[in-house]
Amino acid sequence: MSDQENDQPQVDSPAPIRHTKKIEGKSPTGFFPGFEIKYPEYELITPQTLQSYTVRSLTVEEEEVLKGSVQTPRKLPEHLNSILWKMIVKKPADIQTYSDFLNMVTLKDRDAMVYALYHITYKDIHNYDITCGACGKQFPVSLSIDKAFSIKGYTGDPNEILQKKIEVELPSVDNVVAVIRAPTLIHEQEMLADIMFQTDKHLELGSEILIIDKFVITKSDGKTEDIYERDNIFRSYSSLPSQDRKLITKKYIEEFGQFGIDLKVKASCISCGNDTDIDLDLVHQLFRAIYE
Repeated sequence: MSDQENDQPQVDSPAPIRHTKKIEGKSPTGFFPGFEIKYPEYELITPQTLQSYTVRSLTVEEEEVLKGSVQTPRKLPEHLNSILWKMIVKKPADIQTYSDFLNMVTLKDRDAMVYALYHITYKDIHNYDITCGACGKQFPVSLSIDKAFSIKGYTGDPNEILQKKIEVELPSVDNVVAVIRAPTLIHEQEMLADIMFQTDKHLELGSEILIIDKFVITKSDGKTEDIYERDNIFRSYSSLPSQDRKLITKKYIEEFGQFGIDLKVKASCISCGNDTDIDLDLVHQLFRAIYE
C-alpha cells in the first residue's frame, strides 16, 4: 500500500495466510462435516466513516453467488453488499445488524471493502485489462494491485460524515438550494427498488442524484418547502441547466467525493503509444478474477 499523510487513516497489510486445521474425518454415521478453515483476513479503515473492519477471503460458494449477478446487473449491489456483510469477521461496535451496515456504510466505504476483498482473495493475480483513453483499444498490464492503490481519509471524526449536509445555492434558480450528502448503501438500495429507476436511462441518472439529500425552495413569504422524494428530485434535477449540475458535482467532490480510494495505473498503449493515468474499474477486475 502507498504511504499516506500522517493524519490519514491507514489500511493495514493483510494478515498472513493461515493453514487449515487438522480434522478427524467422517463422523460415525459416515457424514463428512467439511473442513475447519482459517481464511486469510485483511483489516481496513473505511475512508469516509473511518471505521475498522476485518474481512476474509471469498469462498467458492460466494464466488458462484457473485457470478450470478452478471445475469442480473441490477442485483449486483445487493449481492455485493450481502457478500461483504458475510465476509466481515470484525466490525465496529455500533454495527450489529445488516440494517446497521446498510445505513452506516457509504458507497466510497464499500469501494474500500471491495478492494480489501479483491486483494485478500486474488492478490496473486497481476494481469489487468486497460482501455486506452486515446484510441479506445484494450491492452493488458501486469502489476500488483497494491502498487496502484492509494487512499485519502476524511478529516473529521468517525461517522461524522453520515450527518454532514452541505447546501449548494443554484446559480440558475435563486430561491432553490440543493442539499448534498455522502450516499450510503441503503440510499442506493432504495433507489434500485424504486419503479421509476427501472430503465437504464433513469438508472444512470438515479445513481447520479444519490448525492442529493433534498432540494429546499424558499417561497415569496419566506417559508421553505423541502423536496425529498426521489421521483421529485429526479424531475427537478433533470430540468436544471448544465452549470447547476456541474456545481453540485464540484461541491460533492470537495466535501465528500475526494475521500476514498484510487486505483491508478500509468501505462503506455501498445496500439497507439499513448501514455496515460488510468483508473482501474475494481468491480470489473473483481469479476474478471472470479472467472479466471
